[in-house]
Amino acid sequence: KEKEEATKFGEVQESDGEESEEEPEIDIKDVTISDEEDEDEDDDMGDDEDETEEEAVDRIRGEISDRYDSDMSIIGTLVNTLEDLNIPRITIDASRKPKVVSYSLTQQLRS
Repeated sequence: KEKEEATKFGEVQESDGEESEEEPEIDIKDVTISDEEDEDEDDDMGDDEDETEEEAVDRIRGEISDRYDSDMSIIGTLVNTLEDLNIPRITIDASRKPKVVSYSLTQQLRS
């Protein structure tokens, strides 16, 4: 009965010396661990040239700018699609207190 309940809830029972035909035996001697992924990551970093703080700031600013441009493009496409489907656009000033924002949103949705 315990085995049935364990199977029902996805628990694994300890074997009583009997091995299931479904689960193959794995010999630890046959398992090898590869460090190739770690070596590839180290190669990408480039040990010859270190990035200065100014270069890092420029690179991060560029990445943020690219992400912002991409997100704004997606938002523009979404707004156009919503307008095509005749879904009204509601603009809320979210810089105010949450209670005021909630009230404003509720009032605009009701009208």
